[in-house]
Amino acid sequence: MQFGRTPLHRRADCPIGMKPRFVWLIAIITLFAGTHRLPAPIQEVPESQSPIPSVKIEPESTPTRMPISERKPPKKSAGTEGKDRQNKKVAAQPTVTERNPKRFAGTWSGTMYQEDGQTYRVTVMIDQTETQASANGPVFSNETGTVRINDNTLSWKWMLDGWSMTLKSATRAQLVKRYLGSTHTGTVTKIK
Repeated sequence: MQFGRTPLHRRADCPIGMKPRFVWLIAIITLFAGTHRLPAPIQEVPESQSPIPSVKIEPESTPTRMPISERKPPKKSAGTEGKDRQNKKVAAQPTVTERNPKRFAGTWSGTMYQEDGQTYRVTVMIDQTETQASANGPVFSNETGTVRINDNTLSWKWMLDGWSMTLKSATRAQLVKRYLGSTHTGTVTKIK
């Protein structure tokens, strides 16, 4: 007596009811997915004690003959040559005038003018490190932002408002507020 194949036998031939080709395809994909690439070869880089500065080579121009009237006068004697070099070094160095490096730091107070001619009081506070500025007025307060300094002008942004303060002297500055197409200008004086 011969018994027919049962569904249990079919499952033993093909796992999970898959065809043998599909099983082989999955096995190959798994094999390749599990392989790792080889690492790059290790290369030793010699350490240098100091970085090599890059040298910019400028092309030489062709020499031209200088008229006799433009030629240099003959050299002076050895005793006077040293004094001339010292005088040239002293003259070549620019004189530096000392100024307060934190020119904007402090509290400034003044009046702003609206485009319609109305005025209002404004107070500007700039921290001692000149990194933060804040403006206060009757209809706004604490419009604080990070400072940018460009020569004699300090500026900062608060939301849509842009503020700039340009020094006119050590204690007076022009203040400008720009927002939504409007510009308010005024003058502030350092009070602290």
